[in-house]
Amino acid sequence: MPNDWLRQPDRKYVTVILNQTTKQQIFTDYANQVYMGRRGTFNINGFGEASRAYFRKDISQLNVTEPTLLAGIIQRPSYYNPFRYPDRALERRNLVLRLMRENGRLSQAAYQDAISRPLGCTAGELESAGSQYFLDLTSDELQSRFGERERENDYVYTTLDEDLQRAAVEAVRTGMAEVDAQLRKRKNGPPIPPGAPQVALIALDPATGEIKALVGGRDYAPAS
Repeated sequence: MPNDWLRQPDRKYVTVILNQTTKQQIFTDYANQVYMGRRGTFNINGFGEASRAYFRKDISQLNVTEPTLLAGIIQRPSYYNPFRYPDRALERRNLVLRLMRENGRLSQAAYQDAISRPLGCTAGELESAGSQYFLDLTSDELQSRFGERERENDYVYTTLDEDLQRAAVEAVRTGMAEVDAQLRKRKNGPPIPPGAPQVALIALDPATGEIKALVGGRDYAPAS
């Protein structure tokens, strides 16, 4: 390493800091800050926050399969989002479990038990749940353009009209209540949940084409 490089105060300082930081400390800092996806309008950073967001548990309460899901989604948090893409997330989690088995971290019996378990994710209350379909659409568009990079100072201005969005959510709620009532009369009982009708509503500004309100289903939680 050239001596001129070491004479520069800022670089010498960095060298000293790195020499004083253990691998365990570096990993701990990474695990506490790594981007783990998004729920609602909030980023999820670190394994502790991800544990609460995806499982509604403290990280110390996770079972053997749950941390493997968290480890698996780091590569592409949006792509492997277990709420939106459970099949992808399950496949990814099982890949991590298989690698643990191949590296002797799990017995064959423990491995077989682990891959047979469901994801076990539990969605909590979301901020701005009524606008979540719109926010997801916006997020997908940004991801397609900019990838997974995160910048604290980036701002995005959207076309969402909150008054129209609230009206759209209420229209869907009342409209689907009427549909369910009609189905109950025909079937002499409530419709079976997997066969329940769905709905979508989009409100556009005819002059500009801007999306002012968006509802992508009768209830965001199951569809997420």
